[in-house]
Amino acid sequence: MEEENREQFTSDGKRIIASISLGNERYYIDENRDVYEKLGSVFIEITNKEIIEKVKSVLNMPSKDEFMY
Repeated sequence: MEEENREQFTSDGKRIIASISLGNERYYIDENRDVYEKLGSVFIEITNKEIIEKVKSVLNMPSKDEFMY
């Protein structure tokens, strides 16, 4: 759990700014809004456009959670 709380970076130095769960999978978004999955301690960029659109659609959903911005 501690690893999730500290700043994480991709191998090319982009900062991970969000993580999103879709079903049983967790995806990560960097500061350029690229989508990644994490294998061990390495972030692998997602190239599947369908997954990218699903992840980004979650970001665009209105939230009733007052703590989520």
